[in-house]
Amino acid sequence: MNKEQLQVLLMESLVSLKTQGMLEKIPENIRLDHSKDKTQGDFASN
Repeated sequence: MNKEQLQVLLMESLVSLKTQGMLEKIPENIRLDHSKDKTQGDFASN
């Protein structure tokens, strides 16, 4: 999975949570970067 695919999945998940009433609003600025420590996974988000 690449960064763009993961960003799409993350946004779809947030939209789903908002639709279900489990999230009040979707954050405007979501960052997804490569993690600094590879033992913690490939990507990190804010």
